[in-house]
Amino acid sequence: MIAWPFAARAQQSPDKVAHIAYLGALSPATLDPRQIEQFKTGLVENGLIEGQNITVDYLWAEGNIAHGATRR
Repeated sequence: MIAWPFAARAQQSPDKVAHIAYLGALSPATLDPRQIEQFKTGLVENGLIEGQNITVDYLWAEGNIAHGATRR
C-alpha cells in the first residue's frame, strides 16, 4: 500500500475541496478493511472529512505498480 496523506495538508480556501488519491498495491479484495478505516481516521484527525472538504480516489495497481492503477 502506498498513500501520501501529506498532500492533503495543503492550505485550502473554505470553498475548495482537496482531491487526493489512495493507491493500493494489489486489489480491493486483498485489502484488510481496517487499512482504509485507518487512512480515513488519519484524514479526520487532520480536519479532512471525505465528501465535505476532501475527495479521495481509491486506485488499485492490481499487483503491478509500474503499469499504473485502476479506479474501483
